[in-house]
Amino acid sequence: MNIMSINNTSQKLHQLLAERDASLRPIWVRAPKSGQTEFYSWLSRGKLYQAESMGLIKTASLKPPGAIRGVKLFHLESLLKYVESCTTPAPSSILPQAAVPIDAPRVTETRQTKSTSSERKSKQIHL
Repeated sequence: MNIMSINNTSQKLHQLLAERDASLRPIWVRAPKSGQTEFYSWLSRGKLYQAESMGLIKTASLKPPGAIRGVKLFHLESLLKYVESCTTPAPSSILPQAAVPIDAPRVTETRQTKSTSSERKSKQIHL
């Protein structure tokens, strides 16, 4: 097998897996319980309702006329597109670990401690 046929086979495999995953995903999802996250997007209940109120994702409300309660459904594809729109581009190159020359002086942090009442009194006297 040559490299071209391996690349083509790999591309076809990725395409088939993507199509399978897309066909297995639901079209609509419910908001998670309070304190949990939605399975596919990992967004919390609050974030889902916030994105809905801003008109960033599609929703459907299943509430019969005259009913007090209903079910709010979130369109998964629009939800995933919203998450994708919030991503930042990956850096084009990775900077080396040692960005500071080895001979450069290193700054060390010192831990500040709380001053005692006698130290504060002596500072006030000297001012």
